[in-house]
Formats: sequence, C-alpha cells, structure tokens
Amino acid sequence: AFGCPQMTLAEAQEIGRHFVGRKIRKPVLFHLIPQAAEEFSRTPLYQEVLRAGVEVHTHCPLAGLSLRIGVGNVLTPSGKLYYYLQGTRYGSVDE
Repeated sequence: AFGCPQMTLAEAQEIGRHFVGRKIRKPVLFHLIPQAAEEFSRTPLYQEVLRAGVEVHTHCPLAGLSLRIGVGNVLTPSGKLYYYLQGTRYGSVDE
C-alpha cells in the first residue's frame, strides 16, 4: 500500500512509472488525495498502472484496509478521515 498519508500527484507519477508494461503478482494499492486521484486519472500513466493491476483509491490506507477486512462502520473524531472516507460518522472516544 502506497500513500500514508495519501499520495500527491507527483508521488503517484514517480512510483507509477515502475509499473508500466508490467503485471503485478501481489496486490498493490495507491492511496491518493482526492484531487490528485482525479488529476492522475486523466493521464496515460493512470491507464498503464491499472493495466498492471494496481488499485487506485482516494482514502487513507489504514481506514480503507480496515473496511476491506470487515471492521464495519468507522466512527471517527478525525475531520480528515471523515472527509476522505465515505461512510464514516463523527464520534467521540466514549462512543
């Protein structure tokens, strides 16, 4: 998983070039800032990365992987996590 905190466009381009013309054997995930992901998706490199088998996401890897393994709903006091990860709710430590 690349991007904790989420990757910038420049970081995605720098790392992404290593996947051009390749096919991955193990899961590879890029976690980009939403604006960077949108910009990256308009580049030819984005298509190359997808063809290689890389997954591109717009959320924090820790939160995203937690949901992927079945943690369920995410209750967070973090404005950043609330902004970047759909389906989160604000909450306190007591909740």
